Amino acid sequence: MAQSLRFGIVHDFRCPPGSDVTMPQVYAETFEQVVLAEQLGMELCWFTEHHFMADGYLPNFVPVAGAAAALTSSIRFSTDICLVPFRDPVRLAEDLAVLDNISGGRMELGIGMGYAAHEFAGFGLPISRRV
Repeated sequence: MAQSLRFGIVHDFRCPPGSDVTMPQVYAETFEQVVLAEQLGMELCWFTEHHFMADGYLPNFVPVAGAAAALTSSIRFSTDICLVPFRDPVRLAEDLAVLDNISGGRMELGIGMGYAAHEFAGFGLPISRRV
């Protein structure tokens, strides 16, 4: 059975250094956009993940997805992409189970192995072990 095309939004919470917009404003306005996206009938909201970025790039989708789930009732949430080498697998499974319960089953998961050398260095992991 073919699946229907779904529409959604992606957020990364980036804010260039020196911007007049504060990070709390970025978060507040992003949550407003997620609520609006749901009201407009969008079905998906993805949160991206990167680490050690000067522009505030979202490093942890877990609390953000939980907050967004509390503000909405139907839009689904997913990672775009969860960088698995930087996560303890048991803790990730627990976090996702909690998110799925908070959201009423609206959590989806996309995983990846990462590529940015500075992230592996920041976590003290050799990039050769990313698989």
